[in-house]
Amino acid sequence: MVILLNYCVPWIKLKERQKLNNCCPENVEQRFQYEYNSRERLKYARLELMKYGWGNCMNQFVYHHEDYARIEEEFQKLFISVEREDEED
Repeated sequence: MVILLNYCVPWIKLKERQKLNNCCPENVEQRFQYEYNSRERLKYARLELMKYGWGNCMNQFVYHHEDYARIEEEFQKLFISVEREDEED
């Protein structure tokens, strides 16, 4: 029962957030009720949380390099020659 509660509370919160940003919140609620009352509700909860529950919470831990000129220079060093075809507007 503890496992079920560990998934259901965040799943319910996720669905509440999704209803706020959806044009048809009643459809979100209807699908949630179907899945929640299903015998497979734990699988539905896990799947929904893995797909949509992360948000951008990990972006703060991803290293984003800002020296793009150096990256391009190092990339070009990997090849004997580099020919560019720049698109003209």
